[in-house]
Amino acid sequence: MKKTYTFTNANGTFVCFLDYEEEGDFADFLSLVCGKLELEMPQIAETPYSLVAEFDYGGARLSAAYSTDAGCHLRIPPNTKMSAQTIVEKCFGLAA
Repeated sequence: MKKTYTFTNANGTFVCFLDYEEEGDFADFLSLVCGKLELEMPQIAETPYSLVAEFDYGGARLSAAYSTDAGCHLRIPPNTKMSAQTIVEKCFGLAA
């Protein structure tokens, strides 16, 4: 079963984690991502529209967020060398 959905627009590449679609899932989502990427848990900020946490990984400043449109997702900024495939492979292996 597919675990992620990836799309790209002018704001970067977004990796949506399909098992984490609710706002209440955000802390678990962030724990999974940070655990798999071997990062310390960043502080979660609450904005008027979403929950957000930022961290550095692989030379890029990634944003983890929850929004009603995309569920829990990571944003990879445009013009960075980090790929969505790298993130997915680190989190789920090659078959995700």
